[in-house]
Amino acid sequence: MKDIKVGNAITGIVESLGNKPFCGKISRASWMVNDDTRTMTTEIEVTNGDLTLVPGMYASVSIPVEVHSRALTVPIEAIPPGETKSAYVVNNQNVIEDRPVTLGMFTSTKYEVLSGVQEGELVLTGSRSQVKPGEKVQFKEGISFVEK
Repeated sequence: MKDIKVGNAITGIVESLGNKPFCGKISRASWMVNDDTRTMTTEIEVTNGDLTLVPGMYASVSIPVEVHSRALTVPIEAIPPGETKSAYVVNNQNVIEDRPVTLGMFTSTKYEVLSGVQEGELVLTGSRSQVKPGEKVQFKEGISFVEK
């Protein structure tokens, strides 16, 4: 969200006008991201002298944001929702650890991990209800399971 600033130039198209392009500037933003839709309400001021744009039209806009090439990511299912951010990581002794993680940017499928997980480490995805930290993971060809 730090890339979305009042005054930033925005380009967009209105599909119902034959993909007519338009330009504008961000005038206001809510700065609150909806966790369900990963969207944020943003107001854009557009010059509309010929009144081509009318209330109720939908537009597609492109907002340039920061790019992190070579970022370390984990599937979004590896980080349970809630206040505390942690990941279940299988350490080098094949034991599950509950590690606090610092998260960066995210997409609909991945979180960027700034700290707490190293490249090449295995993370548990999905429900944590059947495992707990300290349990040993045994790997067999094609599958893995937790020793109970």
